[in-house]
Amino acid sequence: MLDTWQYVVLLGGFALVMGLLIPRKKQQTTDNSAQLVEQALDQFMASSETDHRELVSVVSKAQREWQQAAAARDHRIAELERRCALLEQQLHHQQALLEERLHTLQTQERQANAPVSPGTAGAAPAAATEPQQPMIRDRYLEVFRMHEQGKSIEAIARKAGLNKGEVQLILQLSRQEERHRV
Repeated sequence: MLDTWQYVVLLGGFALVMGLLIPRKKQQTTDNSAQLVEQALDQFMASSETDHRELVSVVSKAQREWQQAAAARDHRIAELERRCALLEQQLHHQQALLEERLHTLQTQERQANAPVSPGTAGAAPAAATEPQQPMIRDRYLEVFRMHEQGKSIEAIARKAGLNKGEVQLILQLSRQEERHRV
């Protein structure tokens, strides 16, 4: 596709050749055709300029819209990352609370299950007290039954009256306990 200036050069060359080829006695006709060529060139240039302005306008508008969409996406990504970090902090806090709560419950159960008689207070080895300690699986039978049935953590938490984090922690601690006992 030729540029505008190339059209002008070609049309100018054509007009020059036509002017040289037409005999001099038809001077008046040549003047008319030269005027017609000149008018055609003027119209072509005006049309090209209008098309160029419209194209620049469309490209500028598309660029602005793209920049706005990109800014909106960047803002949304930043907001989602902020929310994700906040949720991670809350999850870690809940896990810490659950571990502390579970540790407290385990300590209380050990104290409740430990023999109090004076003759056995120092004589029992540490290995002998371990089998007396109930496994997590025994304490949360309903949670493990629902888990084995394929229920989601949310459903288990709702039915057992626990938080989702507590259910996750119970399941994780059970896995750890099974690894240590094997």
